[in-house]
Amino acid sequence: MSILEQTLKSLRIGEAQHYRNLTVFPLLSPNPKNAFYMTLEQALAQNSLHITEVDEGGSVPELLLKNRGEQPVLLLDGEELIGAKQNRMLNLTILAPANSTLVIPVSCIEQGRWHAHSHRFDSAGRVMYAELRARKLGQVSEALHRRSSRSADQSSVWQNIQCKLGEKGVESYSDCASDLYGHHQHSLHSYITAFYTTAGQTGVAFAIDGKVAGIDLFDSESTLQSALSKLVKSYALECFDKPAQQQNTHAHDIQHMLDELASAEVAQFTAIGMGHDLRFNSRHYRGAALEADDRIVHLCAFRKHTTAPRDSENEPDDQRFAAFSQRRNRFFH
Repeated sequence: MSILEQTLKSLRIGEAQHYRNLTVFPLLSPNPKNAFYMTLEQALAQNSLHITEVDEGGSVPELLLKNRGEQPVLLLDGEELIGAKQNRMLNLTILAPANSTLVIPVSCIEQGRWHAHSHRFDSAGRVMYAELRARKLGQVSEALHRRSSRSADQSSVWQNIQCKLGEKGVESYSDCASDLYGHHQHSLHSYITAFYTTAGQTGVAFAIDGKVAGIDLFDSESTLQSALSKLVKSYALECFDKPAQQQNTHAHDIQHMLDELASAEVAQFTAIGMGHDLRFNSRHYRGAALEADDRIVHLCAFRKHTTAPRDSENEPDDQRFAAFSQRRNRFFH
């Protein structure tokens, strides 16, 4: 049994927490680990992590990361970096080794700016909203399978942000995703304060309007605690302005998702930084995980957007994925 399957099958589902049309289920681990890494905010606070443009000219899909600390640093899929020439989001979860320099893949989330606000990037204290994270994850997985790239479809990312700005009634001079959060800060805060962690919790599953939307899972209780508000904001942005509906999601719905993910086809790639990048695809969900130090450090998975027009970047063909997975030993390192 793989570490991924073992981890998913070992989880217990805690008592649901509800606020308006968002439901959160704690995911409880029988054996939480101690984090052997620092979070992005911890490393920035110690001034041991510097993230900048790759050079004076800059490159939209790449940034330069220098970890001068004595511990690895964990950066999360979809985490938002602000400053420099334009705001970006991380294309995938990265564990940057101690005393290392990496070029990391990102996507621009601020189309209308290309001039420096600062030399270094800072953390926005959030991850990108769930719909965009889900679509970006599918695009990056497809790029890995097709051309060993970790790029997203930048035009699609910009289009999605423009649509979300219009949907939420937000004006932004630079079409900046950050303005979504600033404009609706009060509404989002009410969601953040409604949810809390419990003993043994290392992950969280989200449901919107009674439908399972996605999960994030970590190896450590402390990592989940530091990430929870970021994740809640990510899902709350999708649902705060919708009418409250009856919450009819149950623990068995979450268990079905975990079981489906545990039995999904998995392709493995060498990660950027430490560990292995796992990509998996099932009937209803797609996801990714970072495996390092004999554990799943971070896993995220999202329900597929079945109502969206089919797009080779957004909706990878399941049969092609299955065929690829049968040949995946070529990519194991």
